[in-house]
Amino acid sequence: MAPQPQQVGLKTMLFTSLVSVGLFLVVFLVFLLIVSLLLSLFIPAYAKPDLDIAKPDFTGLYHTMDATLASVAHLVDSSKHLSIETMTRTATDEASGNAPTNESKAYKTTMTIVTYDEDRDRDRDGDQGATSDTNDGNRVLIDFGEHGREVITTETAMAFLAALASPAIRNGILSKFDLPPAMSAELADTLAHTVIKIIPIENTNGRTLVEQGHLCERKNGRGVDPNRNWGVDWGKKEPDYDPNEEYPGAFPFSEPEAQLLKEITESFRPDMFLNIHSGMEAMFVPWDHRLDVDYGVNVNGTLDMLHEIDATFCGGNCAVGAGGKEVGYKAHGTVTDYMHETLHVPIASTWEIFGDEEADFVDCWRMFNPLEAEEKDAVVERWVGSLFYAIWYALSDRHPVGRSKQSREWSQLGMAVTTQRGDGEQQMLVVYALLVPVVAAVVVGVRRRRGGARRGGKAGRERSDREALNDRGGGGGGGGAARLLPV
Repeated sequence: MAPQPQQVGLKTMLFTSLVSVGLFLVVFLVFLLIVSLLLSLFIPAYAKPDLDIAKPDFTGLYHTMDATLASVAHLVDSSKHLSIETMTRTATDEASGNAPTNESKAYKTTMTIVTYDEDRDRDRDGDQGATSDTNDGNRVLIDFGEHGREVITTETAMAFLAALASPAIRNGILSKFDLPPAMSAELADTLAHTVIKIIPIENTNGRTLVEQGHLCERKNGRGVDPNRNWGVDWGKKEPDYDPNEEYPGAFPFSEPEAQLLKEITESFRPDMFLNIHSGMEAMFVPWDHRLDVDYGVNVNGTLDMLHEIDATFCGGNCAVGAGGKEVGYKAHGTVTDYMHETLHVPIASTWEIFGDEEADFVDCWRMFNPLEAEEKDAVVERWVGSLFYAIWYALSDRHPVGRSKQSREWSQLGMAVTTQRGDGEQQMLVVYALLVPVVAAVVVGVRRRRGGARRGGKAGRERSDREALNDRGGGGGGGGAARLLPV
């Protein structure tokens, strides 16, 4: 039977209505898309309409990069124990890995290195002249300003240099903290036998971008994160990887910043390397690219040291442990992991010296740098004191590295006496030279036990911390792609 005209008309009207509604929805969605695109051109992503974005004060509170380097140069000129050098490097081409063909468009960086050495004429081999890079004393390398937006780190570098140059300034800072009596008695002697190299601003091109108004910039002048450009586990990307924050470059050591720092380390051969950042309050040991600590004699000793620094200067509020776990995400291709794994630096640690965890995602200056003079001064003094504490602790009998170096010095002393005596006494003095390391170890052990009384039951707690960290094995994961990274 043929359909009735009324039925055909009803179906047609229903179909037409559905098509109209569908077209309306499509047009409405397109309209919303266009509006959102237009708004994105004028309103920064993630910004809150009423957010008060903090701006840097380079007129009185903070120093510009030029003012920082000028102040550093003045400190060097006024101190007989400080010297300065600059190194310039042109990057290889990212596409080919070869030297750039157009020199005028090449990416370059210049790095300033300040050396503290109370005995500028010390000489290990007798034929090396006045170089301090080849002596057998203590050697410390401290790197500041690896990320452009972390300006508080370079302010700390200046204050640390001033304290190195002036015992009065140093003692004034240290007097504000409850330090062990042994440190006051021993620090001056430790510094007299230690060469310290300080890089006040590693990432000068990234710092320039920050001063031009790009306050969230952490990468270098061509968009590569200097702390992802190193060779250990390079290029691996986590699920929340954000190239705006941690692009690792086209290949390991593609960037002149990483090349220069690697070259300095290979030449200097430090006993301790510290990489100073901001974004939180923490002190890390390897690994950055894994969740676990790479336990061993030196790393265990470093954890003990960091726990003491935390108790003395952070009031127990600083995170201490493996970077990959404590910071909340795994970082691949970092300088500290490379120093530890490949260059075998005995003590390699990353420090985070400030972080405003309440700051909004786009409020980068507030997140990474103190805004008020009182808070800034407190941060700087706390971490300058921590640096001196680390140097004293690491290079004394409290740390395995210090104990090893002291035993080696006793052994060298015995052999030196042997070579200066007559043939008739050679046999007995050779025996003496062989016994010296044993005697030194006994003396160090006695001093170690005396120092343990002050720390009380701390060692047991730290061992429990380490065991728990290994057992947990989880944690860390990042909070989505929209994140700002401290390390």
